[in-house]
Amino acid sequence: YQNEVKPAFLKACGDCHSKFTTMPWYSKIPVISSMIANDITEAKKHLDISNDFPFDGHGSPQEDLEAIRESLFNGTMPPWEYSLMHPKNKLSASEQAKILQWVDKSLEVLTR
Repeated sequence: YQNEVKPAFLKACGDCHSKFTTMPWYSKIPVISSMIANDITEAKKHLDISNDFPFDGHGSPQEDLEAIRESLFNGTMPPWEYSLMHPKNKLSASEQAKILQWVDKSLEVLTR
Protein backbone atom coordinates (compact mmCIF):
# COMPACT_ATOMS: atom_id res chain seq x y z
CA TYR A 1 0.00 0.00 0.00
CA GLN A 2 2.61 2.55 1.09
CA ASN A 3 4.87 2.21 -1.95
CA GLU A 4 2.42 1.77 -4.81
CA VAL A 5 -1.22 2.36 -3.92
CA LYS A 6 -0.97 5.41 -1.68
CA PRO A 7 1.12 7.46 -4.15
CA ALA A 8 -1.34 6.62 -6.93
CA PHE A 9 -4.30 7.61 -4.74
CA LEU A 10 -2.68 10.89 -3.80
CA LYS A 11 -1.78 11.68 -7.42
CA ALA A 12 -5.21 10.95 -8.84
CA CYS A 13 -7.53 11.51 -5.88
CA GLY A 14 -5.65 13.64 -3.36
CA ASP A 15 -6.69 17.05 -4.65
CA CYS A 16 -10.31 16.43 -3.72
CA HIS A 17 -10.24 13.50 -1.31
CA SER A 18 -7.51 14.61 1.10
CA LYS A 19 -6.02 17.51 3.01
CA PHE A 20 -3.17 17.58 0.46
CA THR A 21 -5.02 19.67 -2.12
CA THR A 22 -2.92 21.50 -4.67
CA MET A 23 -5.09 24.38 -5.77
CA PRO A 24 -4.98 25.14 -9.50
CA TRP A 25 -4.35 28.62 -10.91
CA TYR A 26 -8.03 29.08 -11.73
CA SER A 27 -9.03 28.56 -8.08
CA LYS A 28 -8.42 32.28 -7.51
CA ILE A 29 -11.45 33.21 -9.62
CA PRO A 30 -14.19 34.08 -7.09
CA VAL A 31 -17.10 31.96 -8.35
CA ILE A 32 -14.86 29.05 -9.25
CA SER A 33 -13.07 29.11 -5.88
CA SER A 34 -16.33 28.54 -4.04
CA MET A 35 -17.29 25.72 -6.43
CA ILE A 36 -13.93 24.03 -5.87
CA ALA A 37 -14.18 24.44 -2.09
CA ASN A 38 -17.67 22.90 -2.10
CA ASP A 39 -16.54 20.01 -4.31
CA ILE A 40 -13.60 19.25 -2.01
CA THR A 41 -15.75 19.42 1.12
CA GLU A 42 -18.30 17.06 -0.43
CA ALA A 43 -15.60 14.69 -1.73
CA LYS A 44 -14.00 14.36 1.70
CA LYS A 45 -17.38 13.57 3.27
CA HIS A 46 -17.56 10.53 1.00
CA LEU A 47 -13.93 9.46 1.22
CA ASP A 48 -10.94 11.15 2.84
CA ILE A 49 -7.62 9.47 2.03
CA SER A 50 -5.53 11.89 4.10
CA ASN A 51 -4.69 9.07 6.50
CA ASP A 52 -3.91 5.49 5.68
CA PHE A 53 -6.57 2.82 5.36
CA PRO A 54 -9.17 2.60 6.80
CA PHE A 55 -10.08 5.95 5.32
CA ASP A 56 -12.31 8.59 6.84
CA GLY A 57 -15.70 9.27 5.33
CA HIS A 58 -19.21 8.05 5.71
CA GLY A 59 -18.68 4.44 4.62
CA SER A 60 -17.35 1.38 6.33
CA PRO A 61 -13.94 0.10 5.20
CA GLN A 62 -15.68 -2.56 3.09
CA GLU A 63 -18.04 0.01 1.53
CA ASP A 64 -15.09 2.29 0.75
CA LEU A 65 -13.19 -0.51 -0.99
CA GLU A 66 -16.25 -1.54 -3.00
CA ALA A 67 -16.83 2.10 -4.02
CA ILE A 68 -13.19 2.43 -5.13
CA ARG A 69 -13.49 -0.73 -7.21
CA GLU A 70 -16.75 0.41 -8.76
CA SER A 71 -15.31 3.86 -9.57
CA LEU A 72 -12.33 2.28 -11.31
CA PHE A 73 -14.44 -0.16 -13.31
CA ASN A 74 -17.01 2.46 -14.30
CA GLY A 75 -14.55 5.29 -14.84
CA THR A 76 -16.68 7.61 -12.70
CA MET A 77 -13.72 9.07 -10.84
CA PRO A 78 -12.36 11.55 -11.27
CA PRO A 79 -15.21 13.61 -12.70
CA TRP A 80 -14.67 14.58 -16.34
CA GLU A 81 -14.28 18.28 -15.45
CA TYR A 82 -11.33 17.47 -13.22
CA SER A 83 -9.80 15.11 -15.78
CA LEU A 84 -10.12 17.76 -18.46
CA MET A 85 -8.16 20.31 -16.44
CA HIS A 86 -5.70 17.84 -14.84
CA PRO A 87 -4.75 15.19 -17.42
CA LYS A 88 -1.44 14.39 -15.67
CA ASN A 89 -3.31 13.23 -12.57
CA LYS A 90 -4.97 10.34 -14.39
CA LEU A 91 -4.20 6.82 -13.19
CA SER A 92 -2.22 4.66 -15.58
CA ALA A 93 -3.42 1.15 -16.41
CA SER A 94 -0.65 -0.21 -14.19
CA GLU A 95 -1.71 2.00 -11.26
CA GLN A 96 -5.34 0.95 -11.70
CA ALA A 97 -4.32 -2.71 -11.69
CA LYS A 98 -2.27 -2.26 -8.50
CA ILE A 99 -5.16 -0.48 -6.78
CA LEU A 100 -7.65 -3.16 -7.84
CA GLN A 101 -5.31 -5.87 -6.59
CA TRP A 102 -4.98 -4.08 -3.24
CA VAL A 103 -8.77 -3.61 -3.05
CA ASP A 104 -9.42 -7.30 -3.75
CA LYS A 105 -6.85 -8.47 -1.18
CA SER A 106 -8.17 -6.04 1.42
CA LEU A 107 -11.77 -7.12 0.83
CA GLU A 108 -10.69 -10.72 1.19
CA VAL A 109 -9.17 -9.97 4.59
CA LEU A 110 -12.19 -7.95 5.72
CA THR A 111 -14.76 -10.57 4.74
CA ARG A 112 -13.07 -13.55 6.39
